[in-house]
Amino acid sequence: MESSTSKAAASAIASPGRVPFVSFVLPVRNEERHLPACLASLAAQDYPRDRFEILVVDGRSTDRTREYVRVFAAENPGLEVRLLDNPAQGVAPGRNAGIRAARGEVIAFVEGHAEVDPGFLSEVAECLAKTPAVCLGRYVEQCLPEGTVFQRAIGLARKSRLGRNPHSGRFVARGACWMSPLGVATVYRREVFEQVGLYDESFITNEDVEFNYRVERAGLQAWYSPRLRYRLHPRESIVGLWRQMYRYGVGKRRFTRRHPEARRLAYLAPTLLCLSALSAAIALPFPTAAALLALPLAGYLAFSLLAAVRSVRRGLGAATLVPAAMLAMVFAFGLGYGIEDLAGRRHRRAAAPGPSSEVTRA
Repeated sequence: MESSTSKAAASAIASPGRVPFVSFVLPVRNEERHLPACLASLAAQDYPRDRFEILVVDGRSTDRTREYVRVFAAENPGLEVRLLDNPAQGVAPGRNAGIRAARGEVIAFVEGHAEVDPGFLSEVAECLAKTPAVCLGRYVEQCLPEGTVFQRAIGLARKSRLGRNPHSGRFVARGACWMSPLGVATVYRREVFEQVGLYDESFITNEDVEFNYRVERAGLQAWYSPRLRYRLHPRESIVGLWRQMYRYGVGKRRFTRRHPEARRLAYLAPTLLCLSALSAAIALPFPTAAALLALPLAGYLAFSLLAAVRSVRRGLGAATLVPAAMLAMVFAFGLGYGIEDLAGRRHRRAAAPGPSSEVTRA
């Protein structure tokens, strides 16, 4: 049976003039484990094969990523697949290299450890045909049934209110609507880059947040569609999750340093929680003071336990790990944000001019 997305898109792509050429851009590094499923999902699009291309921008992988891309291209001769080099290795340089090389009037970014539904491009065409949008937002699903118990726990944590950035709408499905591009935009008409520029390559992470913030400041909104489904594989261990969220914390502080007006209490709250927990530990010889200082941590733990209870229907094993995932995320992010804040302050003090050595003459 034809999917509802395919039916809805049929009218939008019936006329050749209304079929946008789309460039999938995948900045990757060492993604041999997930890349086969990712590329297979792109090749399975119910969209004319001559109206999209796949650009894999590789950051000097040390595994078999590049080899697999070449094999995939050879096995799909009717599909344009290009392997580009990203010597800088970062995501932002990879995105920029893809933009510069892309032929599409529309550019869609996909991570190497993600997959999209078969109707993804058809829905892109439908949204662009029926709205004046120049960028589109997607729904991200991380609680994947084929994932490990811990990966499903991360997905469940991300769906809870305290397990995600409150300004990001990508982890919660909702009806089609206009939204701020800040946390959801991932598909853009080329004119967006001509208007606001490319990604800032000084960002090791959060480069998409910084870019989408410039998109928002330019007065552009994103059209969000729950049919633009994006399946993202979470980190497989608590160590991997910790490293990811620590880097996110560092990136968020660099973002707010670049754009001070974008600071939000929600960005600082995890660092304040870390300071509260540290202060409580130091104050242990004074039980009353320690208990008061630990109240924020106790409150967060209570909310994480509530999130676990609400998640039981998705599997008892994953639900029991939700508090651990939430605590790892908040503490790693908070430490990353706080340490980067201190590093920035030290750098500014070191760069500040010293007192003048000039002698004042009477």
